[in-house]
Amino acid sequence: MKKLLTILLIAACVITLVACANSTDTTEQSAASTEKVNEQKTDTGSGAKTPPSKKIAWIGSHMQNEFVIDMADAAKKAGLEDGEWEVVVFDPNLDLNKQISQIENAASQNFAAIMFDPISYDGMTGVVKQVAGKYDIPIITIHGSASCQDLLTAFVAVDLSKGEN
Repeated sequence: MKKLLTILLIAACVITLVACANSTDTTEQSAASTEKVNEQKTDTGSGAKTPPSKKIAWIGSHMQNEFVIDMADAAKKAGLEDGEWEVVVFDPNLDLNKQISQIENAASQNFAAIMFDPISYDGMTGVVKQVAGKYDIPIITIHGSASCQDLLTAFVAVDLSKGEN
């Protein structure tokens, strides 16, 4: 499970960086991140759990602007570059109930991890408690946070205040 979490966190960081980087930096960052992921894959530490699948759910809040679309594309690309992970992108189209359903479905369909951009800060608590309590998979918020952050595996975001690519 540690190995999977490490891979997910590296992928999440790459996704965030790639989404905000210009095209010349993207190739260098992707190559470096792939190398890091491959190094983590070869580590066969004892006690590591095998993930339920090689699929990661990436659930945005919508697919209506370039930033979100670039994050989704970067996630899919990072999974393909690693050669093992399929990143499945879901679009709840700013519908909270649809996002909750997508999270529940991804967990019940044995996705190895769930990454999502919460539509509602307070509206995600119930589904996060349910999924975290029932399934042993990483749950990561991307870009936006939720009031139940303490139940989540990680939070990944870009510091937009820096104003840099």
